[in-house]
Amino acid sequence: MFNRFKVKAVLMALLMAAIFTSDPFGLQSASESHNETLVNRYLSPFVPDTFADQITVVLIDERFVANTQDIYPVPYSDLARVLKNLNALKSGPIFFDILQHYEHSPGLNRWLNRLRRSDAPVVMASSPKFDTDARLSDPNSLRHAIAGVSTLGAVSWDGVGYHYPLVWEEGGLVRTSAALRLYRIWCQDNGRECEGDARFQEPMTVRWSNRHAPDQERILNLSSQCQQSKGAAYRQSLSAIFGDLAQGLLSDDDTELSGRYPCPQILTISAWELMEPGALKDPELRNVIENRVVMVGYDLEGLADRVLSPVNGNLPGVFQHAVALENLMLFGDQYWHKPSEFDGWGFGFFDVVSWFIEFLVLCWVFDYRMRYIEVQTELCHEERLSAALSGLKQALLFALLTFGTAMLLSSQMGIGIVNLHILVLIVLLALPTWCFYLVSALRWTLLPDFSGGTCPDSTEMGGALTTSRQGSDDD
Repeated sequence: MFNRFKVKAVLMALLMAAIFTSDPFGLQSASESHNETLVNRYLSPFVPDTFADQITVVLIDERFVANTQDIYPVPYSDLARVLKNLNALKSGPIFFDILQHYEHSPGLNRWLNRLRRSDAPVVMASSPKFDTDARLSDPNSLRHAIAGVSTLGAVSWDGVGYHYPLVWEEGGLVRTSAALRLYRIWCQDNGRECEGDARFQEPMTVRWSNRHAPDQERILNLSSQCQQSKGAAYRQSLSAIFGDLAQGLLSDDDTELSGRYPCPQILTISAWELMEPGALKDPELRNVIENRVVMVGYDLEGLADRVLSPVNGNLPGVFQHAVALENLMLFGDQYWHKPSEFDGWGFGFFDVVSWFIEFLVLCWVFDYRMRYIEVQTELCHEERLSAALSGLKQALLFALLTFGTAMLLSSQMGIGIVNLHILVLIVLLALPTWCFYLVSALRWTLLPDFSGGTCPDSTEMGGALTTSRQGSDDD
């Protein structure tokens, strides 16, 4: 009987594993994306703030536009003033998350000259699909002119989902993301070694934090006060987990706001703060600009350049580059990354390991169910308890195997716990099976009347067998 059960269990496990692997209707991919977002939020209290004072985001917002020329796109002359004031405040490397494909206002030469004379290195946003080799080599192209007075950092890409690529090849050119460009400049300024594209081939899994800069609430005009994370990191994490357990009871608006922190982890100011009279003499403003990496981006209503943070919700797109840069400062080439894939295939070593463990656990689940649960009426309560405890041992063994594999991959391959949630889910999906039977077995053991009776002892079994044989001989 048990051999028959094992064959059925293997066949069922193969069928379920095939369904999971084929990702029908994209359901698994959608589920993985959502689950990784949740895991990222639960782990946000554990992200260090070692380099929180190294980056400042400057937003070209409604306030800036209304107080300057009230024009969008922002004229080159206003951008030149922003850059000039950042130089006067002695900022570090500067990044403009603004794609400038065509001339749109007077003052272009002034803008290009300001870029050329900048005291700090300037990285300009680049779209690899637009910045082809032919366009960058064309002396009549605006992109050629901008590339000649600044460094280009890619801000758009395809094929990596919600991950953040650092360096890749596209259109016959090696593309480097804005975050990696800035990181390398920052490394040079701080005496660190961070060259070599091979160390940054895998797309990053960006880690977000639920903290914010201490002065953020006072500096940035917010419609709501910053929510300060309180308590130890593990308590904040558990609070976020328990808060999500009853999402079905909340309205859509409450669910969207649940666990959100309105202030981002990177210190943020309005670009208008740089333009106000006396700004260059303001010691507080100088304190948040001097020697910091400054990242300038749009925050205007209706613009599509947004990023969905698992901690803060909807943010201007420049924050994706800012947080990716902070991740590089924190972890270097040991950043959490997307699992690598075999050349020419849509899966890699991590997927093979996941499928193998998934197959083993599914085999155990189906075998356990068929061997014990489906024949529970044929077992006495002592046998049921023994079977249940046997399942408990196996479940603990698989849990240790799964979590041990997750920790090994995280420490040795840098995949990151946020990418290993599927291994945890494999164990969690197996728990209800043996939990159900364990509770049932304990109930039948404590209340024998509910079971089929106690197990017969060896004497009774022997007598029964003797009677059975005599009856057979008589026939």
